[in-house]
Amino acid sequence: GDPQGQQMMDSLNQLSDMIRRQQELMDRTFQAQRGQNGDPSEDGKPMTRQELEQALKDLQQGQQDLAKRLQQLTEQMESMGMPQNGKLGQAGEAMGRAGEALGGRNPGAAVGEQGTALDQLRQGAQSLSQQLANRGQGMGQAEMDTPVGGG
Repeated sequence: GDPQGQQMMDSLNQLSDMIRRQQELMDRTFQAQRGQNGDPSEDGKPMTRQELEQALKDLQQGQQDLAKRLQQLTEQMESMGMPQNGKLGQAGEAMGRAGEALGGRNPGAAVGEQGTALDQLRQGAQSLSQQLANRGQGMGQAEMDTPVGGG
């Protein structure tokens, strides 16, 4: 019966999905970084230059898509009148920088930015989760507005 609460839950679920996807991108970027350094990949063979180029291109595309999804989510949350979360904005900026680093064939820098984006996403989700919990308490305590043991 609480549309905004439901919207917050949906947003939280989407954020969880984004956190998982950002983690995957970061893991794959780290693999590409190792490939760039000539380290063998998981199958024991070093990446060819073409494989590396393609991997970085795919990663950049994935990172840009994820940044776009986050942008859409924050706009959606804003239009629902939900309090704006600075952490999500910072996560979006870090995603943008990670995408640029991947475009510049610099997976090392991208991994750092992806780590930042991941931290900010987690903090944003935690903050949203806290708001949701506070809402639930607020609704439950509406009848019990009298202070207990006033001291």
